[in-house]
Amino acid sequence: MKTRQGTILIIVAGLSALLASMALVFLARQRSSQQETIWFEQDVQSRIMLVAACSYIAEGARIGYDTAIGAEHIEAYGWVDVRDGSVGPNTRGSRGSQVIPLHDETRLVESWGRGSADRPGWPALKSVARCPMHVLERPPFAISLNATPNAMATDDSDDATYGRPYLKNPDPSPQADTLTGFMTANRDIRQSSANRSWFRVYREGPATFIVTCGAGGTLGYRHWDEVQGAGANAMAEFGEQAYFNSLRNQEIRLWYRVEWDPGIATADVHNIKNAWNSGNEDHYVSYPMNTSNSSINPRSQAQCRNLGGTFRYIQRLRVPPTWW
Repeated sequence: MKTRQGTILIIVAGLSALLASMALVFLARQRSSQQETIWFEQDVQSRIMLVAACSYIAEGARIGYDTAIGAEHIEAYGWVDVRDGSVGPNTRGSRGSQVIPLHDETRLVESWGRGSADRPGWPALKSVARCPMHVLERPPFAISLNATPNAMATDDSDDATYGRPYLKNPDPSPQADTLTGFMTANRDIRQSSANRSWFRVYREGPATFIVTCGAGGTLGYRHWDEVQGAGANAMAEFGEQAYFNSLRNQEIRLWYRVEWDPGIATADVHNIKNAWNSGNEDHYVSYPMNTSNSSINPRSQAQCRNLGGTFRYIQRLRVPPTWW
């Protein structure tokens, strides 16, 4: 009898150990899957930052900058000025041919490390634009997500409004209640988007840039020395070096070299013949704007202009460059 009890005890102990081992393997696998999901999400976020950085470069080429020259937004003429080939961005003076630089390579205002300022401010050559990509609680000119600001009344007790599509409210509707509020922003950071992704642009040459795309909480700083060089406010974001290093070790960084090009599509052509296609005809042809009398009646996108220019190449860098 005692032998039988001992055998049962051994079997039960073995099964318990087997179940415990399977549970540990399951938990380890779950943890591994969770980490892989985090890495995948960070990789996607960092690649999205490449799109944001390229848009930033293209828009900064011509849309321009707010400066002390005047109250209005200053228009630029490209990273390489399309008027005379000089280094941009430049604006114009009283004459369209007059070149007024919006960049200053001689004025050093930022630092690569803890020392004195040794880097010019953006958008000068060899300067850096660091862009944390959090979401504001309300950006400027924000539009409400209400799709029916003028919904028809369904209460038949009010004969004045029942079933009548009165346009009492703007459509689309602004998020803010006043014009001043609509034109300004609530710059509080939406906490669900904080410390998730960023991009950083280093102007390597007149039209070439090193783009660093990150998914993590370092806000685009290279290392702790650069945080210290940025001043007390930057250091307050992280508190201490150990915390910053922990964030840096957990994030993903990707590097690209891109070259901006001033080429744009003209305003007097249709770019895509997308309404019909028969036989072996080329689907991508150009038609002039005045095609209303054409026997084939082509319809396509009008004025497909890219006012910010485009990119000659976007090159993925396998290792971090010396300067970024």
